[in-house]
Amino acid sequence: MLKQIQNLRNSLVFKLILTVEFIFLVGIATWAFFNIRYQKEKVMDEIIESGQICQSV
Repeated sequence: MLKQIQNLRNSLVFKLILTVEFIFLVGIATWAFFNIRYQKEKVMDEIIESGQICQSV
């Protein structure tokens, strides 16, 4: 059993899977960070704009 686990850890496919998984994880985290920041800015702009409309009425 231990030999199979060690054999898996040394295999090229395992290393490729871990590398690709890490790259996808970093990419998704980066996209989520910028997307959340953009959505927050848009919501804040809408709140400010609606506040200005209410004050003018």
